[in-house]
Amino acid sequence: MNRTCLAALALTCSIPAQVPHSEGPFAGVGAALSLQRSAATPTVAFKDVGFATTRRTFRSPSPTRPDFSFTRFVAGCPPISIVDVDAMSIGLDEVWANDYGQVVLDPASSECPWNALVFSVSASTGGAGSVIAAERDRDPADPKAGAQADLFSYILDVSCVPTEIAGVTQRAQDASELGLTPGDNIDALDLNMRLYELDDVILNELTARASPSVREPTFYFSVTAASAGAIPTAWLLGRRRSGATIFATTWSATSRRWSCPRVFLGPGELGLTTSDDITALCVDELRDKLLFGARPSPCVRDPLMYFDYGRGIGPVPYTTSTNGTLASVAASAGVLPGGTIDAACDVDPGFYIDQLGRTRARSSSFGSPQPVAFTLWPRNLEFSVFRDVGPSMRAFLTGWPRGFEEPGVAALFLVAPFSPTSPATSLEPLIPTLPLLVVPRVLGGPCGGPTEINLPIPPPLLEPTALELVPLGASFAGSIFEWGTAFPISFALP
Repeated sequence: MNRTCLAALALTCSIPAQVPHSEGPFAGVGAALSLQRSAATPTVAFKDVGFATTRRTFRSPSPTRPDFSFTRFVAGCPPISIVDVDAMSIGLDEVWANDYGQVVLDPASSECPWNALVFSVSASTGGAGSVIAAERDRDPADPKAGAQADLFSYILDVSCVPTEIAGVTQRAQDASELGLTPGDNIDALDLNMRLYELDDVILNELTARASPSVREPTFYFSVTAASAGAIPTAWLLGRRRSGATIFATTWSATSRRWSCPRVFLGPGELGLTTSDDITALCVDELRDKLLFGARPSPCVRDPLMYFDYGRGIGPVPYTTSTNGTLASVAASAGVLPGGTIDAACDVDPGFYIDQLGRTRARSSSFGSPQPVAFTLWPRNLEFSVFRDVGPSMRAFLTGWPRGFEEPGVAALFLVAPFSPTSPATSLEPLIPTLPLLVVPRVLGGPCGGPTEINLPIPPPLLEPTALELVPLGASFAGSIFEWGTAFPISFALP
């Protein structure tokens, strides 16, 4: 495909040697988080895109949007001051699997399909040699140190992404980048909730690709086994209290209230007992499928289980097949039997245009990694791009060739048009054009010195397309000169 270099924009970065930097296309991802409750009132905290360490409540851009402030979930219902939510989803996860729980991405859904699990783990989880174990053991002198306040990403090995990151677990956010301490514990996660804070283009895409009910979403959740005794009887309709029950509450656009929570699936339907405890939940309303994690027990065969609740198939371990060998997705991600996935969200940002010319909300909200365009430059940086309010694209570059700080420059090329089936493979499309802007590298900053640049998104185009963003960086200290690049990112524009 004939490609034209439209613009060049700049990013800068540095890396403290003592802390490894975050990696992959989800470094700096925005999310809704629930922490293991230590206060009297349970909350869902929102973490903005980027590396700011503050968290906040839901910020609705319109009175017509759902209100995801946790206190609204139970407004008018019996009080739940001592119930601790430890798994949640708003039904927009994308779970691709066959009847046997084996990952099968649908090529008809995208020119280049890919799927990733973003998750957190319990304090003791992590197989030997894994990224999770490295985070867990990073500071043995600190009894509170661990991976339970970090976010990890695992791109499924069957995904259409560069082979270097397919089937690889990466740390997407360190506790320090989330405003947490190692003593905190992320026990519930959803990446899709914050899409309701974005512009109408995204909300309309969600509605078109899922169902009209997206404007009146359902919040699915479970509570800890330790707090299950406080579940109000009005939620149960005669069922027993359990940490293995999935509840649901639905938003009404008319009354602007959430319904009182009701049982969505009980322990028996999930192959569990009332003494089990669900710890992670990914619900795919479009396909009537879900993934769940649970604390180890005789009934929990794998840290991540698959269930087709529409047809009552499962639950079975969530697996993937590499070169004909079947393997647990959880184990492949570094969560071995006996470990616990404490929070999870299943995301499919693959670029797709349907018969009506509409793109997918996720491909317009999360960037997709592509093969390195500058093959002669070492790939030693990390690059991620997300859609945010404005609307805007926020890009982040982390990690530099050297382990200490020195001056340098960095540039970001914007390349269009882009085809997922014909990614950049050489310098050829960029040779005629020099960067329009190159800025000095900014020294200092946490965990790889991530620096962002805010790129405004143009109004909706006549036809959906995708851009490719290619980052480059160079640093120098005396006579030493080093350079690097990262996987380019494609980003859909509706």
